[in-house]
Amino acid sequence: TIIGIRTELMPQFLPGLNVGFVLNNFNEGLMTALNKVQFGDILQETVIGVSYAHEYFALRFAFRGDSELDSDPNRIDEGSRLLYRGEERALRNILPGAQIWVNGYFDGLGTQERGALYYNWLYLQYAPEAFTAQIRLGLDSGAERRQIIHVRPSFYYNLFDSRVSAGGAFSLSQDLDSAANMPYMYWRIQPQVRLNLGNFYVALVYQYEDAFTSEDINIKTQWINLRLVYTF
Repeated sequence: TIIGIRTELMPQFLPGLNVGFVLNNFNEGLMTALNKVQFGDILQETVIGVSYAHEYFALRFAFRGDSELDSDPNRIDEGSRLLYRGEERALRNILPGAQIWVNGYFDGLGTQERGALYYNWLYLQYAPEAFTAQIRLGLDSGAERRQIIHVRPSFYYNLFDSRVSAGGAFSLSQDLDSAANMPYMYWRIQPQVRLNLGNFYVALVYQYEDAFTSEDINIKTQWINLRLVYTF
């Protein structure tokens, strides 16, 4: 049995800095018997994380390595992975409730067969007491993916001291590859009414989606969802 070991360092000479690593387990099926696993193979699966929180910004990164030992012969090698998040904290001093942040996920770094895939998002939000307005801009790219952009604006109005919020979101995804010949990949609307009760909330959500799975196939779907969520 292999047990993960986590270590974090928070140096006093630079408050807000946190550097950690996890001596990790394998995340895919092994191609060899466990008694042939070397310590160096385990080290290649290590997760390294770095975060820094400042008065005006915050940065976080996490990198997971990948050894050749856990590459399933029936799958393409998954490769290394990188996560990041960056956020500014100065804008709220000028315009309370305003915030900008980015995050991303890079998958398959170092792979030879498929190449890496990249997912990046930019968030612009303004959330005073009366409402929350947000727009998300996304870009997916990589060897196996075309250049796909996502646009997701949303607006929710708060009522009765934020006990109730009502509004909706709109989403549009477009493939920028000229060979796709589709006006859009999908667009959807999602109105929502939500009742907030401390750590518990109830939300009624409706969604209508119009999507192209290919140049000639257009599918329209709709659903209603009742969500009961307790956070602890």
